Amino acid sequence: MSKKLEQRIMEKKIDDLIKKQKDFFGSGKTLNISYRKECLKAFDRTIKKYEDEIYLALKVDLKKHAVEAFGADLLPIKTDLKFLIKNLNFLTKAQKVGTPLFIQPGSAKIQPHPYGVCAIISPFNYPFDLSFTPAAGAIAAGNTVILKPSEFTPRCTALIKKIVSETFDEGLFSILEGGPEEARYLTSQNLDYIFFTGSSQVGKKVMEQAAQNLTPISLELGGKNPCIVDKDADLNISAQRIAWAKIFNAGQSCVVPDFVYVQQDIKHEFIAYLKKAFKHQLPSFDPNEDYARIVNKHHFQRILSLFNKEEVLYGGRSNPMERVIEPTILCINNWDHPAMKEEIFGPVIPILEYENIDTLMKFLNSKPRPLALYYFSSSKRKQEKVIKNACAGGISINDTMAHIQNRKLPFGGVGNSGMGYYHGEFTFRNFTHYKAVQKRGWKEVPLKYPPYKGKFKLLKKILHILN
Repeated sequence: MSKKLEQRIMEKKIDDLIKKQKDFFGSGKTLNISYRKECLKAFDRTIKKYEDEIYLALKVDLKKHAVEAFGADLLPIKTDLKFLIKNLNFLTKAQKVGTPLFIQPGSAKIQPHPYGVCAIISPFNYPFDLSFTPAAGAIAAGNTVILKPSEFTPRCTALIKKIVSETFDEGLFSILEGGPEEARYLTSQNLDYIFFTGSSQVGKKVMEQAAQNLTPISLELGGKNPCIVDKDADLNISAQRIAWAKIFNAGQSCVVPDFVYVQQDIKHEFIAYLKKAFKHQLPSFDPNEDYARIVNKHHFQRILSLFNKEEVLYGGRSNPMERVIEPTILCINNWDHPAMKEEIFGPVIPILEYENIDTLMKFLNSKPRPLALYYFSSSKRKQEKVIKNACAGGISINDTMAHIQNRKLPFGGVGNSGMGYYHGEFTFRNFTHYKAVQKRGWKEVPLKYPPYKGKFKLLKKILHILN
């Protein structure tokens, strides 16, 4: 089969899928709150049914331990589904607002309404959470969903398709398999909303595609997330929490600390604690059932190319057959180093030093805005200063990746790290258009109609009194 024919078949498949979903949305079925709730309940039941297969799929594709699989892929979606089912009536309820006197009698409200057909493009690192969490919010809001999972995790994608096809009408929720070509064609179509999770480079291309149809979009990207350790921090606990973040999923998280700035007075002491923490949490990186593998050969080689053995303070070993890289500490001096040129997205952690927190914050704010910033300090005054001044999507104080575990907080980037936010209630809001609705009674004040001669002063006086 020629490439042109394959391309036409792929495009026809996507065109048909979009039409089917537009027709389904146009039927008005998703506007029924009870229907949405039943869909979410069915979703929850099916996920529970296939829980053991989810653990196995994550093991096969990423060598994830069940603890990490449950904590990062299953628990978030279970938590959000429970919240959405319980609170859907409240979330979908119109909010009454006041009406100015000069357009009385009347009433006004803000009416939540779905966008329509939503495309969700999900990544490889947390295949179930980053696919199902936004999808659940989109369905709760009354939309239909076309989900394009990652081609890098084939076992997970196959199970995602199985779960979705068993639970949902294809007009409501369907899976699009494939790679970049399928994603590119999908996002170039006249959709009602696009939700993308991935790299900043690809995010820019998705935004360009969306702009052609003025499609609203959420971009959940990554970036170089700073981690700062002050000399008044508990260095032992700080090191344990930072090491855990780099070990978890082998550092393949968009919110993982990308590099660490340590106050120069305690740099060597902190590094000693960090080495100890890595050794304690991961006594052996190969083999180790607690430690995930790098997703593919390309990313494995990319991560290894970011450093050489002479720069390594700890770790640095790797196993190409298993695609595992030992947690690695690098001591570097500036941002000209290869590891500071791009998001690492792996178990490598450069250590830099700083002298003054105000100077450091000013410098970091001059860089592209990260998805997360981490600050370790016992000083509440300095904590609040960092919170107030940091330009970042989210902040965790004295911990790593803590803010994303609280589903009552919005999660999202700013600037180079993305736009839009979700988790819990915020996922529903992200996929909802809030319509302004104003009703009027039949009484009328002719003062507003032309001719205007002799009315200007009187109208200003009345409006001044009313306001």
